[in-house]
Amino acid sequence: MKNIILAFVVTVVSIITWASVSAYAAIYYVDASEGNDSNSGTSSAQAWKSLSKVTNSTFSPGDSVLLKRSEKWTESLSLYSSGSENNPINLMAYDTGDEPIVRDITIPGWPLQNTPPK
Repeated sequence: MKNIILAFVVTVVSIITWASVSAYAAIYYVDASEGNDSNSGTSSAQAWKSLSKVTNSTFSPGDSVLLKRSEKWTESLSLYSSGSENNPINLMAYDTGDEPIVRDITIPGWPLQNTPPK
């Protein structure tokens, strides 16, 4: 009986921990054509415009930055915030179309390649 109660308590604590971390994760949208850096960035209708807005923002573990597909940025993107092993900061695309194009990406501690592996 004690083992069942302990297993139940561990499960409940795990769910609460996961929910509290997930509840605070934010999603930020960036749209080079129709965004505005004065927007909140927290919905596609309120997307930021520039990658400098992303570079100058602070993100928390679990947050996501979504770049609009078929958009092109000629500026650099640098991410200085840190995620964690179980809660990375995600850089992804949203909407339909071609992959977004970014001139240069710098993420300290990440071994990025500018050319595909041979």
